[in-house]
Amino acid sequence: MKKGYVMGICMLAIFTFFSISTLENSLSPYVSFAEAKSLEGKNIQIKGVLVSNSITTNEKGKSFQFVLCNEMGEEVPVSYQGGEPSGFRKAESIVAIGTYREGQFNATKVLVKCPSKYQKSQEVVGQQ
Repeated sequence: MKKGYVMGICMLAIFTFFSISTLENSLSPYVSFAEAKSLEGKNIQIKGVLVSNSITTNEKGKSFQFVLCNEMGEEVPVSYQGGEPSGFRKAESIVAIGTYREGQFNATKVLVKCPSKYQKSQEVVGQQ
C-alpha cells in the first residue's frame, strides 16, 4: 500500500476516535436526584422546581445558589457560576446541567421553563 493511503486511514481512525469520545462527553441525560448522587463527577441534567426562598446570591452577582425539588419531594442544593437567568424566580420548572460533587449539584447551565403567555388566550378560545 502507498504511504498516502496508510496515512489517510490512520488520520480517519484518529478523527473517528476523538469524535466518539467528544460526543460521549457532551451527552448529558436527565437523571433523578438519587441517580445524580450516584453518578458523582459525570455530566448530567436534573429537573425540578425552585424551592421558594432558597436563592442566595454572592455580593457581586456572579454566582448564586438555590434548591431544586423534584416530584417525589427530594431536594438538592445547586450552585451556579453566572448571573440569574431571566424569569428564574417565576419558572414552572428548572433544568440544571452539570455535575454532582460533595453534596451539591454544580451547574454549568441553568435552563428555565417559564409559564406560557399564551395559556390564558387558549383557555378563552376553548370556552367559545
